Amino acid sequence: MGVDHDTQLAELRSGAAEALNKWRETTSTLRQSYTLETVKHLAFINGAGLAGAATALASIGGSAKLLPSLALFAFGLVFAVLDLYLNSLAFHRLERAISARINEIARAKSYGDLLILYRDPHEGDALFRWAAGIGWLSALGAVAGMGCLLGGLLLPPHPAPSGASAEESPRAAHQPTASTPASGLALPCQNYQGKPDPAARC
Repeated sequence: MGVDHDTQLAELRSGAAEALNKWRETTSTLRQSYTLETVKHLAFINGAGLAGAATALASIGGSAKLLPSLALFAFGLVFAVLDLYLNSLAFHRLERAISARINEIARAKSYGDLLILYRDPHEGDALFRWAAGIGWLSALGAVAGMGCLLGGLLLPPHPAPSGASAEESPRAAHQPTASTPASGLALPCQNYQGKPDPAARC
């Protein structure tokens, strides 16, 4: 009976090691994917920042109404990168936990000890929850940024401030004065060309 028990336990250990190794490999692949996506998005943010700065410098006058949308998109992209990083870190912790379980296989003395190794891991749960919340913030930033962008493009520009002085200034510029007489008219002390007349008595 002892030999059969040891043989069965060895087979169970082998099966557990194979399953956990596959689990660790899958987790490692996911972690590497998230890490790669983080780097790609960091490069994208830097490129978009340079392009946005160049565009703002080229058209400073018309960029003021688009600043809220640019800010929201920037926050959304930052949250997206943070979301990817937290997921990558969570998968890294999960991978380490699985590796620790693989090391515990050799110390398993019974079938019950092996079953414990299959329990749901909780290493990284907090990071996954944080990543989910930040992902929602990133989505909200994208939606709000799109709304501000459409509003800035579709809404008419604000009218220039109008007042009595602003309305009358164009007319005042065309009204004749003592220094700028109307064409063809001479003031009492000037000739018909608008020059001082020595013979006139003012």
